[in-house]
Amino acid sequence: GATCRDYGFFSGTPSCSVDCVLGSSTCQRASRVATGQMFACALLADGTARCWGKNNMGELGNGTTVDSLVPVSVQGLADATDLVSGAEFACALISDGTVKCWGDNSFGQLGDGTTVLHATPGTVQNLSGVTALTAGAFHACALLEDATVRCWGRNGSSQIGDGSSTNRLLPVSPMGLTGVKVIAGGYFHTCAVLLSGQAQCWGVNLYGRLGDGTTTTRNSPVNVTGITNAIHIAPGNQHTCALLDDGTVRCWGYNYFGQLGNGTTTDSWTPVTVTGLGGVGALGMGHSHSCALISDGTLQCWGHNRQGELGDGTDVNRSLPVTTTGLGVVGAVDADDVYTCAVTGDGLVWCWGYNEFGQLGDGSTTTRLLPTEVLP
Repeated sequence: GATCRDYGFFSGTPSCSVDCVLGSSTCQRASRVATGQMFACALLADGTARCWGKNNMGELGNGTTVDSLVPVSVQGLADATDLVSGAEFACALISDGTVKCWGDNSFGQLGDGTTVLHATPGTVQNLSGVTALTAGAFHACALLEDATVRCWGRNGSSQIGDGSSTNRLLPVSPMGLTGVKVIAGGYFHTCAVLLSGQAQCWGVNLYGRLGDGTTTTRNSPVNVTGITNAIHIAPGNQHTCALLDDGTVRCWGYNYFGQLGNGTTTDSWTPVTVTGLGGVGALGMGHSHSCALISDGTLQCWGHNRQGELGDGTDVNRSLPVTTTGLGVVGAVDADDVYTCAVTGDGLVWCWGYNEFGQLGDGSTTTRLLPTEVLP
């Protein structure tokens, strides 16, 4: 009755030697977690993936549209090196530089030239040489070896950045965007960090989420005011945060729930500094909350918390960072609507917050105010 979890691994079936000794050689650790609207996926060390939660659009990638409270294997996916999730779709970067996507395709977000749902992975067309991947709510973007970007999917808010508001069923280039080192998709806007450290954003600009000091929608990239030394950027729904090269974080946009982290609930059309936060190595943005992975392996989050998505054991919104409790050393984090997930240093996955569709992966639909371990 031994399982890979008994050996401290996230997934897999224990191996059995010729002399019937169980071993862990076939067990797998998780390296990445990707949170969608009401589902999540984990990338395993062997390049496969497992997903759980809502599946009405085939976003779990297992060939069905049946929800699952526990992880199921994504069919036919191998050699994946990165994994991202949109609202009801997911994409994986393959080791050969191609991309495969599955799930909802209503706006062409699977990049195959159609709007037909696919419950198993299919290859994004006209795309190669990809080094990094991101997904917004209904669109996706890829960073290429030559530091240019291609995007596809919904474009009604100009989040593709090609100067239009026309949905794109195949990858296209955002206008004037070159020399890119980071690309990141939000719900209805997209952001990039250039090799110079300059941050740029485009798409809908309600509440100033593009950070250019206005609320004017932009159909091509514009500079974020005052952000010239960024190393990472993370858009949420109506707010955005950037990680600077000194380990601090600045955020801008909607702040009703305190998601800008500066101790107020006042919106800002330009970046403000997250109070008391330093030594940050990575960011994860939800709908209206924000999380930062600290260099010591702790996780701090702020903003909306009515479903416990900050993981501090309460349902109280926070306008300043609080520490997520009950986790060991955290290696990766991602967040979406009203829940959050993290991968710990031992390769296990933990989630917390809203759980109506089983997106926490613990076999239940019980909302959790503290991290709960995702089942094998």
